[in-house]
Amino acid sequence: MKLSVLASSAQFLASAGSRIRYQRLRPALARLGCSIDVATIDSLGAEEPLSPSVTYLFSKIQDARGLALARELRAKGARVGVDLFDDYFSQLSDARFAPQRLWLEQMAHNSDFFLCSTPRMQHVAKTYFGDTPGHVLNDPFSTFEPDRLAAVIENKRRRALETRVIRVVWFGMGDNPNFPVGLHDLVSYGRLLKSFVTTGFEVDLKVLTNLRALDGGGLAMLRRLPFRPAVEEWTEAREVACLEDSLVAFLPVNAQGFSIAKSLNRAVTALTGGTQVLCAGYPLYAPLHDFLYHRPEALIKDLNEGNLRVSRSHFSALREQLDKLSNPDVEAAALCTFLETVNSPIGTNIAGITKPPEQPRLAIIHGERTTGAIHKFAQRRDWLSLASPVTPTGIACDAHLSVFTSAGRVSIRLNARATDWLRPEARTCVHPIEDVRGGFVLELFPDDLGISIDPALAHLAQMPREGMTGTRMALQPRVSYHVRAIYSELFGPLDFIDSELNPLLCEARELEKQANRACP
Repeated sequence: MKLSVLASSAQFLASAGSRIRYQRLRPALARLGCSIDVATIDSLGAEEPLSPSVTYLFSKIQDARGLALARELRAKGARVGVDLFDDYFSQLSDARFAPQRLWLEQMAHNSDFFLCSTPRMQHVAKTYFGDTPGHVLNDPFSTFEPDRLAAVIENKRRRALETRVIRVVWFGMGDNPNFPVGLHDLVSYGRLLKSFVTTGFEVDLKVLTNLRALDGGGLAMLRRLPFRPAVEEWTEAREVACLEDSLVAFLPVNAQGFSIAKSLNRAVTALTGGTQVLCAGYPLYAPLHDFLYHRPEALIKDLNEGNLRVSRSHFSALREQLDKLSNPDVEAAALCTFLETVNSPIGTNIAGITKPPEQPRLAIIHGERTTGAIHKFAQRRDWLSLASPVTPTGIACDAHLSVFTSAGRVSIRLNARATDWLRPEARTCVHPIEDVRGGFVLELFPDDLGISIDPALAHLAQMPREGMTGTRMALQPRVSYHVRAIYSELFGPLDFIDSELNPLLCEARELEKQANRACP
């Protein structure tokens, strides 16, 4: 079996998420005869072979590239799945995440399975995927070396008793653009650390986090802690060193939906790194309850008695629990077993796939907020890249439907590539553009072909880009329908994928879908 993971960017490939989720599984999967490759979606060349015998897993590709490629792959008979990391999908009343919700709703219809890292995330995903198979793939630990850790932990215990200093580390992402997490949690629950002082110890606190979190606001938050921390940029090497040096890892979690869907990874990392874990807030790490502390006083009691919850006498039980929750060999075997049960999209096993029927050409319709990367990817895959009346100029699409002159007449401007795909009757109505701009060299007026133009389309095309958001939201679903109809008249049957990243326009589409379901 071959598993090909397609990621959103090179930055993600270098992230802790990719390292923990995929790289740690590679050796265990190889022992089971399963290979795993991880690459960016944009690294796929124009002639990249897409094999029906490969299982493709989409990781954090929450835009039209993933949707369209998933359709292309499934049309060839390949199995397609989605790996869901964070919960940006359960906040149904939050317009900021309308693009993510629309993407997942559509991706659920273009996938054969999904993966996630927690039962909570599986519950969220099921509201979109329904009966589509899903699997909880726990984040695997890197290593667990009980004999070495036993000596390290005993040395840290003796040092704490001799110096009367508790070395504490907080590590992880310190911020999120959308939610108060990271440093916010540390500061909100930081007063708990003062209990170490009441038991006769000082606190030496270290914070390892990403640089983005250490802006003026982040540093101001850290000043509210009861102890002045030493702050360093997170690296994998520093994390390993700090866990080995610190007696305690402090892992507070707030109870918002985004946070409670997180994996056990930080607690597992701290435990296998040789620290005691002090938790606060939401019981995210409850499956590891027997090895966690919730009160500093309980930790100090065990410290004095030489019976810390992460120590030689408890390693056998800890190993047993880690095997259930994060052992890479166990997780790899469970993943392979799950994937073997997933059917290919054309209803046959992989070995029996025949040539699928011819599919309509894929076409990306760009909205008000899209990206050049999506357009370029579409062209590399030999799909149509089409602009709508709300698409800004600057993206050299194959065709742009809008109003380009003061006369107010709707037209389609095309590049040379697009004219080759026009229907014969449409090709006869094409004429050169005198003022060539943006790669468009030809123009076509739909009404010359007897295609009626909805007045709302022309109105929306001539609206100013700034302001009048409510009007654009109201018109967008109606105009989108007519844009598709016109392009279909010109190019023949097309398989459309919308590329719209404007949250408000995506919310308008959500409201339209809700209305259609209520009044079919």
